[in-house]
Amino acid sequence: MKARCKYCRKSLGGETSNGTSHLRTHIKTCIQKRIHDGSQKILGPNYKPVGNPQLSASQYNLFFPKICDLRLKLNEWGLDPNPVIFGMSSQMLLKFDKYWDDIHLVLAVSVVLDPRYKLHVIEYYAGKFGNTETGLVAENIKQMICGLIRDYQTKAEKKFGSETGTSSSGSGSASATELDFELFVSQRKKSTSLITTELDMYLAEDIIPRTADFDLLLWWKLNGLKYPTLQSIARDFLAIPITSVPSESAFSSGGRLLDPHQSRLHYSTVEAMMCTRSWIMEDMQRGKMQLYLSSLLVYVLIIV
Repeated sequence: MKARCKYCRKSLGGETSNGTSHLRTHIKTCIQKRIHDGSQKILGPNYKPVGNPQLSASQYNLFFPKICDLRLKLNEWGLDPNPVIFGMSSQMLLKFDKYWDDIHLVLAVSVVLDPRYKLHVIEYYAGKFGNTETGLVAENIKQMICGLIRDYQTKAEKKFGSETGTSSSGSGSASATELDFELFVSQRKKSTSLITTELDMYLAEDIIPRTADFDLLLWWKLNGLKYPTLQSIARDFLAIPITSVPSESAFSSGGRLLDPHQSRLHYSTVEAMMCTRSWIMEDMQRGKMQLYLSSLLVYVLIIV
């Protein structure tokens, strides 16, 4: 009797006389299982279509540590003397690095906005990756958040200034140039001080204990008066969805396969169909299925 690993398909002894210790040992050391488990933690328990994402709270704010753990494991496998493992890890690293430079700053901002981690997690993984200047890495992330705070404050000031200008436009007491100058001066006065007090106060506070039932979005909702600008940044960054893909294609070195019908569609048509699907799914849940099914039929007939 033979047993077969469902991850690497290796045949193992399954006789009663062999016991089960060798099976447990293989499961602990199976490389394919580690890859599968790591990708599942990142991508979620189930594959969800991109047009209708459903993300759990553990995905958007814990993505950075999970992906760093996966990179550390790939680095470890890259030193393996086994040529098969070395070649496999090299292909995975190429795909990993292809996207890492584009997304790591967004992921870093999201994890810093988690009061259970803050900048400590940036310094921790910078040291794990062999970076001797961990403080410089953390400072770069901090300066990026400072830039975001300035941008958000500028938008808020402009919105407030436009509302003030509209309410006082009938009085004729100040010209548009004078109002714009006053807005400029107020921004210069408040920008540095608000960044220092709000961001530094948030980072200076101790990290909170990590618990299974912690709700990050609720925490920011309750602390909005204390950190108003950071709350706005957290609202936008933590709402960025992590695109789900089937786990078996997470590190596939081949291209994505499209059926002949999909490959013939123009990209603008595909985009329109994806948007339409998203709108229809939302309205179907509100009981408007019949109306939009007829609208979709008309839309498809126009395309054809």
